[in-house]
Amino acid sequence: MTPTLRLSTRPPSRGLSPSGTPERSHPLLTHANLKTLLSIESGSIKSLNDARKWLKSRSWILAADPYDHTKLVNILATAALTSKPAELKNAAIAVAFLLDADITDHVSSTLSDAVATKALGCFAGLAEKLNTVTNFLVANDTSRVESTLALKTTTETLEGVTTTLNTLATRLTSTPPVSDTQAPTWASIVKSQLNPTA
Repeated sequence: MTPTLRLSTRPPSRGLSPSGTPERSHPLLTHANLKTLLSIESGSIKSLNDARKWLKSRSWILAADPYDHTKLVNILATAALTSKPAELKNAAIAVAFLLDADITDHVSSTLSDAVATKALGCFAGLAEKLNTVTNFLVANDTSRVESTLALKTTTETLEGVTTTLNTLATRLTSTPPVSDTQAPTWASIVKSQLNPTA
């Protein structure tokens, strides 16, 4: 469904009527209505590129010279004070296209900054949590390495003790050699201590 617009050939009246009562002004058109009007307009400016070309052709903006809002105000004032109505209309349309592009760029920039700030805020918290987890894992790994080394040392020590105990157990369980001499008694040991010559 195409929107239909009625354009009045009468310029909008402002202020008081000749009888002194306030006159009703025309409401502003919506952005979509403006775009529709510009597309059916017979003028030479129908897009942002057309606006830039038209302003460059009058040397009001230069390709290498960025324009700002002050420059746009100067363009409108120059056109209003020195131009014919058709040129004034083209200047107003051209400046409107440039302002629309600036507003779109500003909104996009603001939104992208807000999204980036929000995303970076989330990532900052995530990075902090990852650092905490990493520190925990490093400490845990260090603790495990220390425990493993201590367990290895203990295992080696226990292995040596086990080997020694096995050797002793083997000696204790083996039968003692039978000797022809009789085992000494306490009395014979004391006697040999008292009588060293015997």
